[in-house]
Amino acid sequence: MKICILTTGHSPFDSRIFYKQANSLKKICDDITIIGPYDKEFEIVSGIKIKGIPKPKDLKGRFFILDLIIEKAIEERADIYHFHDFEIIYRALQIKRKLPNSKIIYDVHEHYPDMVRMSKKVPKPIRALTTLMVDKSELFISKKFDFIITADEAVKDRFNSISKNVEVIHNYTQFNAIKNDLIK
Repeated sequence: MKICILTTGHSPFDSRIFYKQANSLKKICDDITIIGPYDKEFEIVSGIKIKGIPKPKDLKGRFFILDLIIEKAIEERADIYHFHDFEIIYRALQIKRKLPNSKIIYDVHEHYPDMVRMSKKVPKPIRALTTLMVDKSELFISKKFDFIITADEAVKDRFNSISKNVEVIHNYTQFNAIKNDLIK
């Protein structure tokens, strides 16, 4: 089995992605790749392959690197693709079309419609419409994914209406994984 984890907004060494998720998956899978913003093009760390893409300078940049992430993801030809970042949701279906036997897991950390509704970055006159669009499009597209993981019960309840394959995995950072960073 081959697993590929995709991220646009986090370092491959984010404590939740690398230490909690990828290292846990090593117990059942020996071929794990993380594709995300990183200075090096390729590196193997603790048996996990890291494929770096240029780091985005801002939120807009996270959208511009999507082509590169999806291209590298398809090259992996993984059995399972796992992604966390909302902006990947629209492009993850491209992986499903190219590799129909691959499973796609959407890991929802936030209630994105609420984030848009409260965002000062979205102009007030279009905030309600943008919130509605994010809500409806996220639910519509998520129906096509094989599994949805949420970080809490409230977000799980939102997705229960569109999928039977929704589970909560609490997304807490493991203190032991980051304690050396904290005491530096």
